Amino acid sequence: MHDTRYDVIIDMRTTVKTLWFSLFSRSRTPYRIGIKKGYGWGILSHRVDNHAKGTGNRLVQNNMLMNPLAEIAELKKSNDFRLYVEEERKQQFHQLMEEKGIDFTRPVILATPTARLEYKVLPAESMKEILHKIIGTFDAQIIFNFAGKERDIALRYQHEMGDDPHIFTNIEAPSLPDLCALASNCHYFFGNEGGPRHIAQALNVPSFAIFPPNIKKSVWLPNEGERFAGISPDDFVPYEEQISQKMSYTERMALLTPERIWKQLEPHLRGNLSELKSKS
Repeated sequence: MHDTRYDVIIDMRTTVKTLWFSLFSRSRTPYRIGIKKGYGWGILSHRVDNHAKGTGNRLVQNNMLMNPLAEIAELKKSNDFRLYVEEERKQQFHQLMEEKGIDFTRPVILATPTARLEYKVLPAESMKEILHKIIGTFDAQIIFNFAGKERDIALRYQHEMGDDPHIFTNIEAPSLPDLCALASNCHYFFGNEGGPRHIAQALNVPSFAIFPPNIKKSVWLPNEGERFAGISPDDFVPYEEQISQKMSYTERMALLTPERIWKQLEPHLRGNLSELKSKS
């Protein structure tokens, strides 16, 4: 930080750990922008209140951190976000997927049946029931994405689902560039909310995510609509009511029944896989 002279530092997290970047550049970086919190005085040059109620989703909140720069330049903001994969890398992964048994004339779905924090995922039986419905309705090939300890859980799901040949656990993406290449070759994403879903959406892959309690769709699902969708306990019982009724985490998660999920997921899948044949 001392060796490089930065004109602007935007601290999108503004934690006691990330503030060191602004501290070390205080004498040479005129714009040190961060979130308005109970600390940061004298370290940040501009503190932005971008987490107040009603400020919008995470894209809107992040874009607000650029507001101080309007002092020196005209701002042009976009609430879209994109990742890109080199065509050569995409084709290499396409070939790898074919070698592993993927038939691209049929739907190919990237799925996250589990996640790093197990308590945040849809219960196993509900997830397996929905995956069976996807396979039975759309003859879809489902690639399980996992990392670290999630591998054992994914393999267990596969075995408990009768080692269905529609499920693939032999196509791994050990790095973020690999995950981008994998996602870019899939027709759809389905699973628990998290990083892989964000990557899929940034690659413009149609997606449907399951949002657990306390992870708000209004914050984490920008540009919700025909292409990008999700389901949350808040869709059925307002968040404030869940809190006032002192519903447990398990009770709130139980609002996401397989029937409710399928009622929203099935038409979303059908609409976004319209160019591919389904069995129904």
